[in-house]
Amino acid sequence: MKSHYQAIFFLISSSNNVKKLPLQSKVYVVGTKRRNRNNGKRRAQFAPWILERGYDYFLDGHVTKIEKGDDGYTATVSGSEDYSVEIYYSSSPFDDEFYMDCSCPYAESGSNCKHMAALLYAIEVSEDNTNIVYENEQSISEKEKSTRVLEETIESLSHEVVKGELFKILREDENLRAGFLVRYYRDESSIKDYINSMKNAAWKIRHECSDHHGFVDWRNASTYTSRLINEVLSNLLDLVSDEIDEMQTVFDVSLFVLDLFATTDIDDDGDTQVITGACIELWERIVTDNMNEEFGKYMFDELSKFCDKIGLGEYISEEIDDFISDNFNNGHFIIYE
Repeated sequence: MKSHYQAIFFLISSSNNVKKLPLQSKVYVVGTKRRNRNNGKRRAQFAPWILERGYDYFLDGHVTKIEKGDDGYTATVSGSEDYSVEIYYSSSPFDDEFYMDCSCPYAESGSNCKHMAALLYAIEVSEDNTNIVYENEQSISEKEKSTRVLEETIESLSHEVVKGELFKILREDENLRAGFLVRYYRDESSIKDYINSMKNAAWKIRHECSDHHGFVDWRNASTYTSRLINEVLSNLLDLVSDEIDEMQTVFDVSLFVLDLFATTDIDDDGDTQVITGACIELWERIVTDNMNEEFGKYMFDELSKFCDKIGLGEYISEEIDDFISDNFNNGHFIIYE
């Protein structure tokens, strides 16, 4: 019965991708304490989908054992396992620059992870003199109440009722069906259908955000970028694993999204940096989880061809070139000890 519960929750989370995040009004620029592939010099912003997942972790009570010291905070953030997170600053947690560390594999590569973001939300609540989320002392949020009611309702239903409702929903929604099958019945056909559904979703977003000439004006530019990230790129995170087929699917769809954006006539106000950063964060996750030589060669060749298509000197090309330099040597993955 557990798999049916997971399936229902997947449907609910998939149908509500766009969230308003308190931290989106504040841009946290951080330097990771751990030395990364750029020798600790790289500075990065949180990708929007990383903030979104961190916010969910905070709301769902994954941040526990928070301790405040003279120069920062430490906490345990639970995910697939418990991770230790540390945030240090000079005088205030909202200084222009602060230093962070997490024991998760994603942070090991030098990236800013959802566990760090989750602790930042907890710190923000603490500094605002609101009820901070301590272990076993969390107040129940509206989201938690809603989730609990939903879970209890599903628990009360029979196996056949849950199966019937699930079938009805999936039969009527092509994108949900493709996402469901690629998670629970993964084969060549379901992966192909999922890729097509994500590409169609991206095209639909561009159509809805542009005028009849295909131009995305300043009023819709940020919406266009955010929807591509939240409704397409963030969904790809669930496929990141050590399986080559999944990795290629994630990479191909993300490169398609970046290509779609690059060929969009848009009144750009920093949106190119945001979408490029989100794609590169995703590729860094891929590189962290997979060092297969054949896939590495495929990834290198596709990125090189994409840069040639975009043209030298363009922002996207320069960022991809930096990513290639950091992770590849003559078309092969660089292995960092």
